Formats: sequence, C-alpha cells, structure tokens
Amino acid sequence: MTKTLADMTEEERAECVGMWAETSNGLGIIIEPFYTDGVLDTTVVFSLKPEVKIEQRIAAYTAPRYDLPRAWAPDGAPPQGEWEYTECLGMTGEYTCRRRWVGEWGLE
Repeated sequence: MTKTLADMTEEERAECVGMWAETSNGLGIIIEPFYTDGVLDTTVVFSLKPEVKIEQRIAAYTAPRYDLPRAWAPDGAPPQGEWEYTECLGMTGEYTCRRRWVGEWGLE
C-alpha cells in the first residue's frame, strides 16, 4: 500500500515538498501541506491536469512518487545541475540564444 501525506509525520511531509505525487486528479508537485485547526487535511500542489495551476488536494489521496526524480529540493532550489547555453542561427540570419537547466536527475 502506498503511503499518503495523511499517513506521514510532519517531518516526513516536509521532506516531500518538491516531489512529484499521485493525486486524485493525476500527477502534481507537492508545494506544501495545508492544515486546518492544526490537522492536516489537504496539500497545496502544482497540478498539471486539466490545466497547469496551483490547487489544493486531499492529503489522504496524495502519495509521493519516490520512483520519479524530484521536481525541486525541499527548500525550493532546483536539483543540482547547471545552465546550458546554446546559440543558433535563425532563419532570418540573426543569432538566438536559448538556455535550459540541465539537472542531475538521479534518484535519491
């Protein structure tokens, strides 16, 4: 049985921030637990379905996906890596520059 955020201790939940999670509406990224009167009832996630937005999901139906690499570290930093820059000659002859984060997406 998969352990959900509702089944975890406060410390375990804190370590799950930035992880991909299976929610009642598909995959999302855990942003933070949400408490009502000191009791965990929902979690704030960055949801990808049906559109990309920040939503609340029921904690009992939110399970971290340990088989997927982290989206970001618990402190909000990106995974280890570096910026990669490329230069391309565009169709009209001008140079365009793109950059992307190349992370070291190893499982922890």
